[in-house]
Amino acid sequence: MTKEIYVLCENGVNYHYIALQYLCDTKNTNVIYREFSIAKFLMKSILKRDIKLFKKQLLNIIFLINLMFSKNKKIMLGIAPYDFRFVFLSLILRNHQLYYHTSWICWDRSFYYFYKTVNKTAKDKSIFSKYKIFLIIYLKVLLFFKKKIL
Repeated sequence: MTKEIYVLCENGVNYHYIALQYLCDTKNTNVIYREFSIAKFLMKSILKRDIKLFKKQLLNIIFLINLMFSKNKKIMLGIAPYDFRFVFLSLILRNHQLYYHTSWICWDRSFYYFYKTVNKTAKDKSIFSKYKIFLIIYLKVLLFFKKKIL
């Protein structure tokens, strides 16, 4: 039986979870990506008549409803530290194994300044230098959660 880990994030950005995907591939575990920011994309799919995006949002709605009536699923929640939706999601996810993930490295709301500074200094460097901070943070997160997730 294969295990499943659900990644619930705002807009379904998979590249934040490359290391998790690699770890799960080695442990015969499936990573399933879902989104919690549904209203914005649902409206976009209706206005642009994008059937594929509309189906994806219906799947996300069904998944969130299913979470209310199930328990003990492993869910990695990717959300900003001060996001107001965290309150509502915590009610839905209270019966599950929840792992919090954020790409914010500073929680004192100075994150935006740091992001601009890193991008400005990394323009002339290699691709590895641009993503060095990204790799370090995610490897540390995976090492921390390795025993708890799998």
